[in-house]
Amino acid sequence: MKPCERWADDRGLAARLDESDAVAEWLAAIGREHILRGSVSSGLACTGIAAAVLSRQSRRLTSQAIERNLQAAARRIDAAVDPAPDPSPARSGRPAVLHVLSEALPAGGHTAMAVRWMRSDVARSHAIALLDQQVPVAEELCHAVAEAGGRIYEPPRAATLAGRATWLRTLARRDFDFVVLHVDVSDVVAGTALGVDGGPPVLLVNHAAHAFWTGATTVDAVVNCRGSQLEDEWTREHRGARQSLCVPIPLVGDAPVLDRAAVRRELGLPADAVVLLTAGAYYKFLPVEGQDFLAACRTVLREADDVVVLAAGFHGDERWTRTSAESGHRLRTLGVVSRDGMARLRAAADVYVEGFPFGTTTALLEAGLCGLPAVLAPATSPPPYGTDGLATDSCLVRPASPDRYVASVLELVRSPTARARVGARLREAVASTHSGEGWRRHVDDCFHAVGATHRVSVPRACPPTPEPLHLPWARVVERTSSAYDERLELALIDCWSRGVHPRLEREFVARLADGRRLARARSAPLGVVAGLAAAVSAGLPPGVGRVLLKSASYVRRHGPLRAPYRLLQRVRRAGPARGDSYDDYKAAARAAAARPGE
Repeated sequence: MKPCERWADDRGLAARLDESDAVAEWLAAIGREHILRGSVSSGLACTGIAAAVLSRQSRRLTSQAIERNLQAAARRIDAAVDPAPDPSPARSGRPAVLHVLSEALPAGGHTAMAVRWMRSDVARSHAIALLDQQVPVAEELCHAVAEAGGRIYEPPRAATLAGRATWLRTLARRDFDFVVLHVDVSDVVAGTALGVDGGPPVLLVNHAAHAFWTGATTVDAVVNCRGSQLEDEWTREHRGARQSLCVPIPLVGDAPVLDRAAVRRELGLPADAVVLLTAGAYYKFLPVEGQDFLAACRTVLREADDVVVLAAGFHGDERWTRTSAESGHRLRTLGVVSRDGMARLRAAADVYVEGFPFGTTTALLEAGLCGLPAVLAPATSPPPYGTDGLATDSCLVRPASPDRYVASVLELVRSPTARARVGARLREAVASTHSGEGWRRHVDDCFHAVGATHRVSVPRACPPTPEPLHLPWARVVERTSSAYDERLELALIDCWSRGVHPRLEREFVARLADGRRLARARSAPLGVVAGLAAAVSAGLPPGVGRVLLKSASYVRRHGPLRAPYRLLQRVRRAGPARGDSYDDYKAAARAAAARPGE
């Protein structure tokens, strides 16, 4: 792309991000009106939709309006007499910690971190609160809670958003000394439950350092998981959090020893192959601005005919299958792999290679703890997209470019001595930081730093992140969903599904119109959107409004002549289109739920 074309593209992308901001502000304002009128659940629904709009970008990492809504809603709910029919568990004499998850998915990172935290932090008892569990709770989580002296709590299934917040506040204040949040980026229940002073201190685990999330002002401290200087800077400057602390991702160092040769035979891997392992959701490997992990793999496979590459976490598209065929099927994508399955892959592997443009830090650290050497994503994929932190900074050097990344991989492929040396150094660094007494010292320091009583902070406006860091992420979002083209339409449909029927005021429509002319948005005409919003508000069934709105958007994207043909292609196409960055993980959760006896 020529510089002038990139400049024009960046201006259009910035305009689309501006519209996302405008839509989120509009929804937050509607939410505030509902909250102040006493319709707290409706107000939280709008606020949550606003947060979901912003969660698809990394330019704005917090919203003053959303944080104000959470605290306003918090002031309008009261703690219940008893949040659950079961009596409180007997206190063990140890400090009690409540870990709060939106939903615990069997293959989810939130679940894994909560399980490992509970198993590693033996000085305290631990329990789990699940705010919106849609699938059966994984046995591993149940066992970890029981071992930690706690239990799993869930609100009544019919509880509203305000009801869930009331339930959580009462539970936290009744039985616990600390609360640790592992919640979704657009969660509004925890922020409302904990959005007033009083009760146990609250920590929020920064699972998504690269993106917007809610609740920075309703917690006592944000817990960064790498010990990264950039994470700390973003937490304070771009999120407005009062306190930034570090609890490294907890890892368990007593994994079973597996027979490498036997595992390789079971996986169909040659005994003398040099096996490279990588892991992550499919979107993390999409090429952006000349950064193409798959192209790097092709070079490595071409230069070293004894290399096999295993990619866990997604099923490869035609680019991956074509590359696999060209290499004699020495490149394999394995889909979502269980934790036991990942342990087997690590036992079979020789080197962990971090994917780019977006890496997966936990997978890299787990590989390092097993003694595998690793190659970091190149400097063209800077943190927070590539891995950094206390463990890796001390022993790994980031390649300066994708070409240098390939050279670093080939150096390890060709030298067993180098693999042993780098693997040993990485294992020592990860073990001393992310497991055992080294990890527990971080936890103890963190709980000591937050004090004994919860306090909220005043929401404030925060500056955006630098353009070179947020534009690449925005480009990936545009390639993996229609979030920017249809942000207003999808937000309206979401509002309708929750029983909220907002109108589009003339001033708001005019503000969007200016940005759409620059962005060349492919969404439905604003006049159509405004008309349908008014019609639903006046009594048109939301289901009818949804069909009309989606149809108008579809025709706008593909043109009135091509739309029927494209629709027919879509119906006939084998397999569903991807609609979410973590579709593979959600499908794995559904599959696990369908096999309860396994």
